[in-house]
Amino acid sequence: MLSIFTEFTINQLPLWAVLLVCAGVFLASLMDAIAGGGGIISVPTYLIAFSGLPTYYALGTNKLSAGIGTIFSTARFIKNGLVDWRLAGPGVAAALVGSMGGTWLQLRTPDIVLRYLLLAVLPVVATPRCCRWIRSISTSLETSTPSPQPIIPSPPSSTITLTVTATTTRVSPRSPGGASSTSTTAASATLSPASGWAMVR
Repeated sequence: MLSIFTEFTINQLPLWAVLLVCAGVFLASLMDAIAGGGGIISVPTYLIAFSGLPTYYALGTNKLSAGIGTIFSTARFIKNGLVDWRLAGPGVAAALVGSMGGTWLQLRTPDIVLRYLLLAVLPVVATPRCCRWIRSISTSLETSTPSPQPIIPSPPSSTITLTVTATTTRVSPRSPGGASSTSTTAASATLSPASGWAMVR
């Protein structure tokens, strides 16, 4: 069953190499759009897939796929108005000069020296890039997750009414037979959780 990955070929490349390149380029493009530095994933992927070819093929193919992905991600940033054109102009000019100089130097470096340089440079570049990538993802998750709101129980709608009745009896000593008079005073108090105490007479 596993022999299909080595026996089946696409354009003289084994199936396992094609699948590896597809997965590696997808992850590299995702990382490149979030925090940059997707080459630390795609370059080793191409080196493994093109192990029988010179390193220049891996680097050139990586630049082609990365450039196509960069064009589409840049177009989305421009569409959303997230490009500072005052800095973009000088940046594009510097990128063109740097890319031409780097390619010229790369094509004049022996293949074996280029492989050892990549083995030494990639881990150094990958460490801060991965840390930046993880921080970007954690920041995005924190901003997209709403903070929990405290649950405040609603006050009960019922009220408690207390009624107090006071009866006062007065005896007049001057009236014959000691006649008495009675007066009654009533007061009520209503307790409401929403409005507090309210006195009603």
